[in-house]
Amino acid sequence: MNLHSEIFQQVESLSAFRHTLSLLTLMGCHTSSRALIIIVNCFPNLVDLQISDIVYMAGGGPMPSISRPLRGRLVVDRFGGIGDISTLNPLSELRPELDELIVYGHPLIPDAYNSVVAACAGSVKRLRLLRGCRGKP
Repeated sequence: MNLHSEIFQQVESLSAFRHTLSLLTLMGCHTSSRALIIIVNCFPNLVDLQISDIVYMAGGGPMPSISRPLRGRLVVDRFGGIGDISTLNPLSELRPELDELIVYGHPLIPDAYNSVVAACAGSVKRLRLLRGCRGKP
């Protein structure tokens, strides 16, 4: 799935869940800060966002303003980028105010995980840094 270019169609397909969705898992797709902001704006009750095997892409059109910070829990596993992910800090655009941040790190791509932690610095009550991928040793 490419949330980067198809975000409006994807969100529209989930519109029936607009006011009830509290947990969303995104796996194996391309995304951008713009797409993540649109998701947070469209689902006001979203308090548990889990992203796994995501490729972050810069750009994606005009940046919408975020209506509220991302709150609750964020789980990040296998998060990579096109370009220098360490300078993008894509999650900082979500102005996170998290109860819990769980980051599954991988020794081969430390910059991606350092970027996630830096983007959420100062806004996390509980931080869990785990080695390896979720569900794998």
